[in-house]
Amino acid sequence: MIADRSSAEQRLAVAVQAVFDSQGNSATGLGQRVSDAALPILLDIARESATLLVLLWMMEDDPAATPMMAVRLLGTNVDGIAAQRAQELGQGVEQTTADLLATDNDPYPDGRAEMIAITEVTQAINAGETAAAAAWRVNFDRKVAYWVTAEDDRVCSICGPLHGAREDVWLGVQPAGPPAHPRCRCYLRWENS
Repeated sequence: MIADRSSAEQRLAVAVQAVFDSQGNSATGLGQRVSDAALPILLDIARESATLLVLLWMMEDDPAATPMMAVRLLGTNVDGIAAQRAQELGQGVEQTTADLLATDNDPYPDGRAEMIAITEVTQAINAGETAAAAAWRVNFDRKVAYWVTAEDDRVCSICGPLHGAREDVWLGVQPAGPPAHPRCRCYLRWENS
C-alpha cells in the first residue's frame, strides 16, 4: 500500500532509463549504477508501505496513533531489506545486460526500464509490508496475508489462481510472495488471524 503507485513506478523507470541511456554498450559497472539509482526510490516505497500499514493497524486500536509511532515500531528492518533488494536488482540487470550483449541483442529494449519499475515497485511494497507484519507480530496479534491480483484482463495464469489465497496456500507456490514474475502488480491484503 502506497499513496501513488503510478508515480513511484514512473520515478523508478526514469531513474533506470537514465542509467541505461548513459551506459552505452557495456554491462561493466551497470549493476552498481542501477542499484545506486534505485535505492533511494526503493527505500521510499518500502518505508511508505510499511509505515502506512502499521499506522493503519495501530489506528484500529488507537485513533490517535501517529506515523512516528509506526516508524518506531518498525525500526530499521525496512531499510536493510530495501538495500539488499537494490543490490540484487543491480546484479540482475547487469547479468541480463551482459547476456543480451553476448547474443548481439539490444541490451536496452523499449519497455525494459518500465518492466523493471513495475516489478520492483511491487517487490518494494510487499517487502515493506512483510517487514511491517514481522515487526507487528513481535508485539501484537498475528496478521495473515492474502494474495490479491489486479482483477483485470491482464492478470496472468500464474497469479490468477492465487487470487484470494491465504498465505499458507500461496507460500507453497510462490514462497517469496509477489511479484511472481516481471510486470506483476499483485499485492498482499492483511487480516487478523
